[in-house]
Amino acid sequence: MATQKLRGKDLDSIGFVTSKSKSMALAAVQKHYKHHSKGEKLSLLKDVLLNADNLLIFFYTLSSLLLTYVILGRGNISPTSDNWLLQGDTASSLVAWK
Repeated sequence: MATQKLRGKDLDSIGFVTSKSKSMALAAVQKHYKHHSKGEKLSLLKDVLLNADNLLIFFYTLSSLLLTYVILGRGNISPTSDNWLLQGDTASSLVAWK
């Protein structure tokens, strides 16, 4: 069982640089993937490193859409109704400082 455990040296070999990133990766893998083999864990972490930019873009886009929805409100944004287009420029009056 000890051979399945990842170490910091294993993460060095796939490209983790800082000790903070290594400790976060080790904690996440040990918590959520403890019954997987060492090779599967290493390939998962390598994929995360390679696709980090895509994940960042995805989370940035998702958070900006959610923030827009929160700021403008449910009644002012609706993909099924065009009433919010006909009400004039209520979106700018909601966002504008008074």
